[in-house]
Amino acid sequence: MNILVIRLGLLGDMVCTTPLLEAIKKHFPTGRLCLLSNEYNRPVVARNPFIDKIYTYIHTKDRQRNPRPGFFASLIDAWRLKRDLKRERFDWVVVCNGGFNKPSVRIAQGLGGKIISATREDGSYEYRVDFPISGLLEPVEHEIVRTFRLLAPLGIGLDELPQHLTLSAIPDRVTAMQTAFPRSPGKRLRLGVHISASEPSRQWPISAFAQLINAIAVEHPDVAFLVFYGHGQTANRQALADALQTPVTFVPPGDIDDLMASLTLCDLLVCNDGGVLHLAAGLGVPIVGLFEGNPMKTGCWYPWGVAYTSVSAPDGMPVSAIPPNDVLRAIRLLSDQEGIKSL
Repeated sequence: MNILVIRLGLLGDMVCTTPLLEAIKKHFPTGRLCLLSNEYNRPVVARNPFIDKIYTYIHTKDRQRNPRPGFFASLIDAWRLKRDLKRERFDWVVVCNGGFNKPSVRIAQGLGGKIISATREDGSYEYRVDFPISGLLEPVEHEIVRTFRLLAPLGIGLDELPQHLTLSAIPDRVTAMQTAFPRSPGKRLRLGVHISASEPSRQWPISAFAQLINAIAVEHPDVAFLVFYGHGQTANRQALADALQTPVTFVPPGDIDDLMASLTLCDLLVCNDGGVLHLAAGLGVPIVGLFEGNPMKTGCWYPWGVAYTSVSAPDGMPVSAIPPNDVLRAIRLLSDQEGIKSL
């Protein structure tokens, strides 16, 4: 049995694909499991023990995203990728998306084997799909559950769904982060706070983060703060620093491996909905996640397999509508429930 999984989404999408990969490999332990991934997401699965081979997708338009971004290099690499995938002679190709993903289904054409893909909400799809799977968007389920339903044609049922993510940081990177950011004497808990978001509707205001950190520092002077921010977010970092009344440690942005290593330093993490939330969940860090007022967000993208509390904005409102006191209560609730050196 030779199976290819295609997952070309964002960082959180790839993290949430790891239970599906584990289930396939455990169901077919002597089979070969390959993954087609974006270069950006490769660190998420680079050490995954259930994958036999990772292929990197080559962009023919957004060439700057390729390992070799030049025009001719991209053309050559795209040709080599198609050649190598065809040589695998796959028995099955699983297009891992909760809805119909036209680019991924197009890639699956000509690779051989039976193609499994979700359809659009109305049941439609394009190209050859041997097993079109409808109805994945209703009812509201976690993205992991609804994509796992794609495995039914392989004879894999929901009873085989792992209740955890598979993710690991590079040990040497973790050691380097522990050295760079040692625990401060007298601080019994390190609270991570990630202040960046990929979309404006997911961004909690910097003033709200400052209010939260200042309030915790007054009530609990034995809590240390690790503040994470994304590339190009220097202005937000400075705005937060100016608004704080307590010292914090800022963790500068690096690559994905650096981010995973630094997240392991946290006893608990507060963050906006996004890829960092899922990375932290995969690393076993308890999470307070901030979500828009949208049932699809809280119902489909909550942290999987880890202690967490979700805080949602009022219905239809962006994350910026969440009051800081609601987040503070969520932190207390989670720490009390999990015995995380209670706040």
